[in-house]
Amino acid sequence: MDVCRRWKKIANDPVLWRTVDIRSYSCDLKALKILMKAHFQSSLQCLKLQGFRRNPRRSIKWNCKVISNKVLEDLRNKCPNLNNLSLKSVNIHHIDGNKLMPSLIHLTIKSCMWTPNWFCGLQNQIPNLQTLNLSMTTRVDDLDMKDISAFRFLKKLYINYCYRVTDNGLKTVCDNLTHLETFEFSKVTCTDSGIYYIANSLLMLQNVNVAHCTMLSGKSLEELLRKKQSLKWINVSYCTLNPHELELLSQCREDVLVYRQSKLAEFLD
Repeated sequence: MDVCRRWKKIANDPVLWRTVDIRSYSCDLKALKILMKAHFQSSLQCLKLQGFRRNPRRSIKWNCKVISNKVLEDLRNKCPNLNNLSLKSVNIHHIDGNKLMPSLIHLTIKSCMWTPNWFCGLQNQIPNLQTLNLSMTTRVDDLDMKDISAFRFLKKLYINYCYRVTDNGLKTVCDNLTHLETFEFSKVTCTDSGIYYIANSLLMLQNVNVAHCTMLSGKSLEELLRKKQSLKWINVSYCTLNPHELELLSQCREDVLVYRQSKLAEFLD
């Protein structure tokens, strides 16, 4: 009995519940509410959830509802120090962004079913947002970039595989998010025009991912490397550059790490 009490005390230790990642488990909304009631406290800082899952027997996806407006309200009241929220493969249509907690610094909405203009007016609700990851949420477009650009203190933006974003969306980001340090836009509809625009703006930019942007030339990327003195690394994998252009890029700035791997790694949260 004493052993059980000790284990219960250990299991309920708030220190062990600072980061909760249940993306690998079959945790639906009901289970999350039970978990939240039993263990979530002010010590919680990071929560990662996943909605749609793949049935290994039928090779199809099934919808698992893991978040709701009521849950967001409860999290906001019960976990005031929650600063990192990750939602993967979730239906955003019925989620009100105004229910998000003001303490958020890092927000991931990856591979989700998207609602246009979802971020409109949210800059006052989550004013401290510094990292936003929308990778593989493919319905994100240039109009969403306009809404996102209202988060003036954003430092890291990931829109990998958001192919509806064009040069216009990239230019909107450049004009407004002047504190941006990391900008990943692999496989968006980007041309040399967008790269030249980035080269002449975003003075604090350190990390860039343009992998799978097949309409780029070596000249625009060279210009980016030359003008961006703050740059630390750039990913140019699958940019259809010839060997000579890749060699020139590598020689352009010896202090910049140029990724050109043959197999692009999966984008992680």
